[in-house]
Amino acid sequence: MATKQQIVRMLRKKSPKSRRVGVVTNEGSLSPSEREAARRRIEEIKALESSLQLERKELPRDHRETLLKMARFVVDVHGDPAAIEKLKAAVEAVEKFQEIGDELSALRQEREKLSSRVNRRKYDAYEDGAMFRLIVASADTLDELAAKVRK
Repeated sequence: MATKQQIVRMLRKKSPKSRRVGVVTNEGSLSPSEREAARRRIEEIKALESSLQLERKELPRDHRETLLKMARFVVDVHGDPAAIEKLKAAVEAVEKFQEIGDELSALRQEREKLSSRVNRRKYDAYEDGAMFRLIVASADTLDELAAKVRK
C-alpha cells in the first residue's frame, strides 16, 4: 500500500526541482458508487429540463402586453364574466410560465452542484507552478494514484 510520502517522492523525481509537489485529500469527493448514481441523476435532470423547456416554449412569452390587453378589455366591458374568464386564463398561463422557470432554475442548481462533484476523486497529486497548481493525477485510492504517477 502506497503512502502520501512515497507518492510525493515519485513526483519529485519526475518534476523540475523548482516546483513544489504534494498530495491532497479531497474530503467532499464521492465514492465510485455515489459518483455513478450522481451521473444517472444528472442525466435524469437533463431529460426533465429539456421536457420543461419544450413545455415552456408553448406558453406565451410576452406576459406584460398580454395581461395589459386582457385587463384593459375587462375594464372596458365593465367586468363581463366572459372577459374575466379570458383574463383568468391569461393569468394562469403566466403563472405556469413562472412555475416552470422556477423549477428549471432549481434543476439547474442541482445539476451544477452534482456536476462539480462527480469528477472529483479522493486524492490529487499536484505540482505548483508559478501562478497555478497543476493536477498531475487523481484517484480514489493511494495505490491507484501511485500507479498513475509512475506512468
